[in-house]
Amino acid sequence: MSDGVREGRVLMVVHSTVPDDPRVMSEARAARDAGFEVDIVALRGEAEAPEEQLEERIRAIRLPVAHVRGAGFLAVVREYLSFTARATLRAARLARASRYRVVQVHNPPDFLAVAALVPKLRWARVVFDVHDLGPDMFHSRYGARRGARAVDRVLRFVERRAIALADDVITVHEPYRRELIARGAEPDRVTVVMNSVAEDLLPRSGSPRGDGRFRVVYHGTITPHYGVELLVRAVALARERVPDIELEVFGSGDARDTALRIAEDLGIAAGPQDRYAQAHEGLVLMDFAGDRPRVERLQPALLPPLYLAWRTDAAETSHAVHGGLRDRAGDPEVRRAMTRLAGHARAARDALLAGDRAGFAAALDGSFDERAALLELDPRHVAMIDAARAAGASANYAGSGGAIVGTGPAEGSAPVLVALRAMGCEVITPGIS
Repeated sequence: MSDGVREGRVLMVVHSTVPDDPRVMSEARAARDAGFEVDIVALRGEAEAPEEQLEERIRAIRLPVAHVRGAGFLAVVREYLSFTARATLRAARLARASRYRVVQVHNPPDFLAVAALVPKLRWARVVFDVHDLGPDMFHSRYGARRGARAVDRVLRFVERRAIALADDVITVHEPYRRELIARGAEPDRVTVVMNSVAEDLLPRSGSPRGDGRFRVVYHGTITPHYGVELLVRAVALARERVPDIELEVFGSGDARDTALRIAEDLGIAAGPQDRYAQAHEGLVLMDFAGDRPRVERLQPALLPPLYLAWRTDAAETSHAVHGGLRDRAGDPEVRRAMTRLAGHARAARDALLAGDRAGFAAALDGSFDERAALLELDPRHVAMIDAARAAGASANYAGSGGAIVGTGPAEGSAPVLVALRAMGCEVITPGIS
């Protein structure tokens, strides 16, 4: 073909949602960049279209099966069987309509490999992508149940059959490769393709940090057998010897809420906004409305002069302020308030780009007013806001509580600094470049 696109298509089948599965999308882009058209048969998330052109030459075909996190054993089995049956039928129809050069099946479950049967009969090569060892994953979650040994034997048989069906097997790291070979896979047919972070989410700056923090970073699926909960507990214990240690977890999964509750109980929880701001080291607009967080970098020089004030005796952790709010996440009023808060953030961005200092100040004030209407705030923090506003400044929380930030009046910030220092606050006017 004149544009260099090969006469070939790749079909991927995955019990996950796209485009928010980074491994699947990374491999789809690699196939696309090699010249193939890519179809991905996947789960359908809330409000997602049955079919969607995700990117150039990458199409999502979503089946009417939704994943339920934290479901019981029987519900998980029903979900897997329903998706496998639908995916097998859809793959067969697609294979009859278009010849695929490759069909790539992502586990779990291993029996999803049956979706490759019809494409294989039509001369497609089969790649089995082992994200997790199915029998081991079952044992970690349900190994104590009655009948677990019998189920384990069945799962190991299915795993062997799926590997035998495949022309090639890829997996996520060398320990899994060695285990698959020990279970009967031919060594020359098993290749490691490691998971890696999406490059577009990395900070542009390559300079090393000089802030002295000890950072531990996990990115990937947050599921019980990966031990993220244990990592959270370990970081809490390590704080006694490493006071500046921080754990950053990027991912989702059915153990996410458990890990978050443990972090909150141990008093070490921090919100995703904090982590993204630190990672990008600059002025950013963060949008968490979709399946994948979006970060828009802005030039710090757009900011007007700011003041920052805090009280060392009035700091609050994120859990202390927001813990109860998470329990109200389904409350319609809370959801409406979150929408309005996002609107204030976008208004602040628009005001900065337009050089509208008054509009930026109004967005800061509006954000605090939404918080005050939604939560019971510490009177000491509210007094700081009131004092700053009485002196002609805009004011909003700089975090969970104990510090505020804002813009001073047009004639200068001196009255604001005097008013806040009179309350016992530390105040600075940071230089921004």
